[in-house]
Amino acid sequence: MLIISMRKGLESTACRIARLRLRRLVPGVLIIACVISPAGAERGLDRRRSSRGSDVYRVLLEDGSEAVGKSIDRWEDYRSTSVSGRRLFDTGRPARLVRNTSRRIASPHARVILVNGDIVPGRIIGVERAEDIPGRPVCLRVMSSASLWNGRTPKAGVAISPQYVSRIITGTHSAAGSRPGAVMLQSGSLISCQGMQWTDEGLRVLTSTGSRTCRLNDLAGVHMLQTDAIARILDDSLAPCPQRDSVIASLTTAEGARLTFRPAMMKVHDKRLVIQPVWSFSAIFLPLDDIRRLSIRRYNEVPLSMLPVETLAEKAYTGFVWKWRRDRSVRGGPLVSGSLIGDHGLGTHAYSAIAFDLPRCVESFSFHAGLDNSVGSGGCVKLKYDDSSWKTGCGIFAGKGEAGMRTEWPTKDIWIRKSFNLSEITASDIVLTVKHDDAAEVYLNGVLAGLFPGASYESYSTVSMLPKAKAALRVGRNVIAAHCNDVGGRRYIDVGLIDSTQGANDDPHVVSRRIRYMPELAEGMVRVLGKHARISGGGGARFDRELNAVAYWWRGKTWFSWPADVPKGGKYVVQLTYGCLFRAAGSTFEIGVGGERVRGVVRATGRWATFTTDDVGVVELKKGGPTTISIRLVKTPGNGIMTLHAVTLVPVK
Repeated sequence: MLIISMRKGLESTACRIARLRLRRLVPGVLIIACVISPAGAERGLDRRRSSRGSDVYRVLLEDGSEAVGKSIDRWEDYRSTSVSGRRLFDTGRPARLVRNTSRRIASPHARVILVNGDIVPGRIIGVERAEDIPGRPVCLRVMSSASLWNGRTPKAGVAISPQYVSRIITGTHSAAGSRPGAVMLQSGSLISCQGMQWTDEGLRVLTSTGSRTCRLNDLAGVHMLQTDAIARILDDSLAPCPQRDSVIASLTTAEGARLTFRPAMMKVHDKRLVIQPVWSFSAIFLPLDDIRRLSIRRYNEVPLSMLPVETLAEKAYTGFVWKWRRDRSVRGGPLVSGSLIGDHGLGTHAYSAIAFDLPRCVESFSFHAGLDNSVGSGGCVKLKYDDSSWKTGCGIFAGKGEAGMRTEWPTKDIWIRKSFNLSEITASDIVLTVKHDDAAEVYLNGVLAGLFPGASYESYSTVSMLPKAKAALRVGRNVIAAHCNDVGGRRYIDVGLIDSTQGANDDPHVVSRRIRYMPELAEGMVRVLGKHARISGGGGARFDRELNAVAYWWRGKTWFSWPADVPKGGKYVVQLTYGCLFRAAGSTFEIGVGGERVRGVVRATGRWATFTTDDVGVVELKKGGPTTISIRLVKTPGNGIMTLHAVTLVPVK
């Protein structure tokens, strides 16, 4: 998790723009990490617009330079699409943003918002299953404007996959500020849900009192439950495409539609652009003249503003707070910082602290920050990576039974990181030492220090780190991190820094003791975290960031639930990760998975912050797919129940 904190001496607005770059997950598949760039308010746009004369399109390049022209030319070949000869979709140096400065973009009254920030103007008119495509899931039919055509059935609406839907707004009530699982009806009543499912009749919801079906005409606003929003966001990068390294583009139309697509897959037919976003079941046709804005990024980049977020703090000296916004300034204008204009980013206000969940495959992070002139000489932006959800163990990390193992590593991938202090740095005395199986990569303060292919589990490899990593070392606090991938056979990773005058031995690494690590979930496992729990039944239970768990659970009427997606049917061991004081042990709880139930008793772990993982029981699920995981109290001695960190389903092989 990344936490962004902004402080300023005066009350004023400020903006941020961000992007991430991701690393390779499997051969041939690249995922992107995010970079953040803040920007200022929208002042100056009108002056720039009027100074261009007859030039309508403004192209902003990665280095801050720009190009202008009267039109976007040669849509029929994405390699040649350009403005005044400047190619827009150049994979090596793509244009970042193209704006039509002569036209404004409307804000659609009714719209469907997707998890990647795409917007489809219109209302849901039906829920259907295509009988001519066996196995195709339910789709939502959205009657959009006349300018957006369905490629299979022109003018019949756009077919959207429900798993990509984030918000539904009809224009009457939007359930603004609500948590996921909120349904606002046309009558004005708000329903809080633990589960949602689309049916032919509408949206079926599960509440604490039972289930009910909300008809489409009764829906005013819906904030959908998401089981894995990050995976859906990364689908834009992983979508099938003949050119894997092609860029990703997001266009905005005059009517406020926003569509993300691969330019390598687009076509032009009868003066209409033909594209297919990952969330659409068919191609979408739209007039070329309707395009008002075009945002372009590399295929291995993801804007930070797309990712799941939690607001930790927002306050101001005057008491009135401007809420931070995605991809807009706090006043709703575009993101601008000096000569830079961004299509993706954050508009924030002092004081604010915002936390983003990052994909595990993030390789690098970069950002630009800008503050308004009204700040004066004060103000700052701080970034912090929160690793409190990682486990803590001692190197050496290895497969069960391996010689020298101090912490078991049971999965295919593992990430480890450790903070350490240096009192002084001598240019030639610090070297990197690694023992690994299989390939490993090591970073120092976020800079690649060394790549280690193959395997070296019999002895340590001691090498000089890359020059940029050595230059990144500093007196005081530093961070060493590593990733190792197991492809079969042995499983082993230990990493550290030693003085070059020392010889390598089996225990040379001060920095690899008490290291934080995050093993990847084994294939088929499902885990839900306390931080994402929906808390029902009243009481004071809440997520505690310091403990990284749900704490203050004292009342028996309080219960917790999570939406989950089980990969397939079969038997699963239900595991509970929790902490408990000695005097509070003995509570009986029940965990539900779909219609199955298992019971367990809370053991003492010593402290609320000391966690253990217990096997509670085995459930057998008839089929995979969306389900609900819940935990309730059966009885308690009355001295507190537990601090709840996670519930995990482990498939029985």
